[in-house]
Amino acid sequence: MGNRVLRYAADSKFEFDNIFMVAADVDADIFNQECTGERWWTKLSQKLGREDRSEDGRNIINMVKDGGKVHVLHNHLDKALWFSWLQKLFTKKRLGSNGADLNALCKDSKGKVTNLDCQKEWLNKAKPWRRFEHTYQWDAEALAYYGSQGSEDDGTCQLGLGEGD
Repeated sequence: MGNRVLRYAADSKFEFDNIFMVAADVDADIFNQECTGERWWTKLSQKLGREDRSEDGRNIINMVKDGGKVHVLHNHLDKALWFSWLQKLFTKKRLGSNGADLNALCKDSKGKVTNLDCQKEWLNKAKPWRRFEHTYQWDAEALAYYGSQGSEDDGTCQLGLGEGD
């Protein structure tokens, strides 16, 4: 849910050292070269009066400070995202399942998006039922990854965890 909110609220007035998109239920091509609104279905959606979301990837990228990245943590066995893909009639792969296609990034995204395959890194070693989970954002391995991507200023990663979070 948070990745979808990020997509809708993305604004370059806000700046982050890094952005972590974990198990993101958004289109896998959000950062692709077609993120300029030239997709045929975007044009059709506009004709049908639907909201144009073709700039979402660019808006997210513009929130990252120079030297920072959008980190996509994904799991191809994520059962929640399978159902999302099914709901889209198998036409729109999910970023949280597939990661970003680093070879098809639009020019604004090149060098600013990176993938971490959580299935390959740690979920495949977990108990069998954990391999299919959608909620791995607080796993120790994920937290260690966030911490390893600290800011250049002081080498730390601010997770923004407060009381009750």
